[in-house]
Amino acid sequence: MEPIKTILDTDIGGDVDDAAAVAMMNVWAQEGRVEPLAMIVCISSRWSAGAVDAINRYFDHPDIPVGTNRRSRVLDQELAKTYTRYLAEHYENRYRSVDAEDAVSVYRRVLAAQPDGSVQIVSIGMLSTVAQLLQSGPDLYSPLEGRELVRQKVSRLVSMAGNFIPYYSQADWYTIDVEWNIDMDVPSAQYVARHWPVDMIWSGFETGGGVMTGKRLIETAPPEHPVREAYRRFTNGVDRISCDLATLHYAILGTPEYWALSERGAVVLDAQGRTTLDTRAPAKNHRYLIKKVPDQVIKEEVDTIMNVLPLRY
Repeated sequence: MEPIKTILDTDIGGDVDDAAAVAMMNVWAQEGRVEPLAMIVCISSRWSAGAVDAINRYFDHPDIPVGTNRRSRVLDQELAKTYTRYLAEHYENRYRSVDAEDAVSVYRRVLAAQPDGSVQIVSIGMLSTVAQLLQSGPDLYSPLEGRELVRQKVSRLVSMAGNFIPYYSQADWYTIDVEWNIDMDVPSAQYVARHWPVDMIWSGFETGGGVMTGKRLIETAPPEHPVREAYRRFTNGVDRISCDLATLHYAILGTPEYWALSERGAVVLDAQGRTTLDTRAPAKNHRYLIKKVPDQVIKEEVDTIMNVLPLRY
């Protein structure tokens, strides 16, 4: 089976499962399951690209292109520096003294070089840079407008965004109204929902909000592991929700025993960013992800993948 050509779009720093997602992409790359074409940082933190590159280099994949959001200010405050600054300053990476390339330029260059319909985009953060790609114009890489470039080169977008099945409705822990990735940039999410031209799978908070991972990595990984350090700093040694990791598990493995898809429709966002699937819409290229197994089953598998080390060990 050919590796899946994938671009990962992440808000690494806003939460810690993004760091694990970058590591999992590297694990699957060394297993031949995925070809990471690029990693895009959708937020504006100056440390995030360095953190991504540090994790890639730890797994001996220093050549994966990294782009960052240079066209809007999204989540550039202290929250996004919880562990990314440490990784960027203490682990080898190419962005200590230079800025990462503009995200849209990376998107367009990488997509233009790929066969038609061959690329999957997995977004595990705000849809800011995905919207920028759609809105982009012709450049030296392609004469196509962004939407047409996506239509030609991309097979689907899998996005960790929204919530579609009531989850954690009890006030004793957490109540989801507007999901985080949408809430941080509602206009971009609305734009992508309206204008994305090929298939789009929405992975709501409910897919990974109860999948708690990370503690095992802290306890068993080598002390030099950058993702172990990220979890240690972000969680103080406990498990953390894994919405991004559940999304990535589906996108790369697609295990039918674990995951199903809703009927087709169009996801509609209200003014606040709440998501619903309109199955009567004329354009029906949206579906949302449905979890078929208990959280513990996904937790065990994700924890195992997270703990795979680089081949040199």
